[in-house]
Amino acid sequence: MQKYEPDLYRECGADITDCKAASECFSADHNCSVTYCDKNTEGDNCSTLGVTDNNATTTKK
Repeated sequence: MQKYEPDLYRECGADITDCKAASECFSADHNCSVTYCDKNTEGDNCSTLGVTDNNATTTKK
């Protein structure tokens, strides 16, 4: 799981221990991804799901 830190704090606050949003990608997240394997050992064979690639400087509305 990789998630943009400001999004994580906005959704969970300072303690992400029991925050369900910490393990999910939402459409408003910036550069969030969930990878279902260890890229260090599996390389490009990993399946990446839930990729969100929003640019924080261009998605403000």
